[in-house]
Amino acid sequence: MSNEQMSTKDFLTGAIVGGVVGAAVALMLAPKSGKELREDLNGQMEAIKGKTDGWREFAAEKGTKLASQAAEKTKQVRDFAMQKGSQLKDNVMQTAQQAKDKAGFDMEEMNKQMQDQPGASSSFGE
Repeated sequence: MSNEQMSTKDFLTGAIVGGVVGAAVALMLAPKSGKELREDLNGQMEAIKGKTDGWREFAAEKGTKLASQAAEKTKQVRDFAMQKGSQLKDNVMQTAQQAKDKAGFDMEEMNKQMQDQPGASSSFGE
């Protein structure tokens, strides 16, 4: 987790805790009747609930966006790896074919040289 994400998380946590504690202390110290205090508490709870719902929606949207970005990056990396693997395979096959062709050519040259020598067999490797 980056420092920016961590500081945002810490800030949000502090804001929530601070808001709840501050609201509770303010309500408890205010000279009000029980009914008024309960109404104020209910109002504060509704306000906090509204804020947390907004933060939850924000977090869900961010999470969805980050998951989508991660999936896209994963697809790009996979496609790149597949492409490079295919290129490597093609290069290996081409190099192997070149080596085979060269070995065959060298064998033909050897056979010709052997045939040109008096008393040699007709082909090398027989």
